[in-house]
Amino acid sequence: MSSYTELDAVNQILAAQGFPPVATVEGDTSKNTQIALNALRETSRQVQLEAWTWNTFWDYALQVESDTGEIPVPDAVIRFLIFEEPWVVPRGPRMYDKSRQSFVFTQAVKGKAILNLAWEEIPLEAQNYIALRSARKTYESFVGADETRQNLYVEERESRRALEELEAAEGQHSMLDDPFLPYFRGSEYVPGSPRLPRF
Repeated sequence: MSSYTELDAVNQILAAQGFPPVATVEGDTSKNTQIALNALRETSRQVQLEAWTWNTFWDYALQVESDTGEIPVPDAVIRFLIFEEPWVVPRGPRMYDKSRQSFVFTQAVKGKAILNLAWEEIPLEAQNYIALRSARKTYESFVGADETRQNLYVEERESRRALEELEAAEGQHSMLDDPFLPYFRGSEYVPGSPRLPRF
């Protein structure tokens, strides 16, 4: 299986600006290379914030540190939600219980996690879209709007369509999977709210 590396993506961004390719993105690189790499990584984070099938994990467990009782949030976790306990939230690098106003926990927590995956863990369709979006945004920053910018936008839009087709094929989304469905069907419990007794 062929790989599409960060270096390949950076060179694609540089080519869109009319710059020659580079041999590495590591170490002391040129200013243009660093701009392209920063744009690529920032765009990757923005795209992954949309929560795709490939970077969303259900029942993702965060463990308690035995010495402190705190639950650290890994750097890769960009969103974490516990439907049954919405008062338990990330606060900085740790989980926080707003109901007890405490960072200390006695057991692990599980919830829906959206991860900012490393470049090599991202599907090819997403990599292509991220690279093209980065190229278009970088070009707009330095040149502005012209025919090349329009061509980059068309390529970006086509790659977005390919990514959405992958999402539809792999995600097999259904409204029956919606955690709010019981509420819509008459239940008084809304996921993410405390379970209160009926009176």
